[in-house]
Amino acid sequence: MNVDEALLLADDAYKPAPYTVFSGHLDALQVLAAEVRRQHAEIGELHTDALRYRHLRNRVPTQVLDRFGEAAGAWIDTESNDGRLILLTGVDADVAVDTSRRNEEVPE
Repeated sequence: MNVDEALLLADDAYKPAPYTVFSGHLDALQVLAAEVRRQHAEIGELHTDALRYRHLRNRVPTQVLDRFGEAAGAWIDTESNDGRLILLTGVDADVAVDTSRRNEEVPE
């Protein structure tokens, strides 16, 4: 059973009269169904964000470095100690993003 089928079942069960076998739990079913719908939408948004990140992460440097302006597209970069931009891909991109996020989470 997928999420949509489960929600249809919850909607079907929420029938005030005549009472169903779920009649003692109708309000709970309605609240749960609403929460599942909210989480399902959030998961969809997170999945889209993950696909965007994977696109950036999995680019081959030659797809980016020999192009200029809009043709280069978006890419993940960082600055070296001497101020040069460094293209990040693959595991290097993951490490840089994770490190940056950890540094942002540390209270000052």
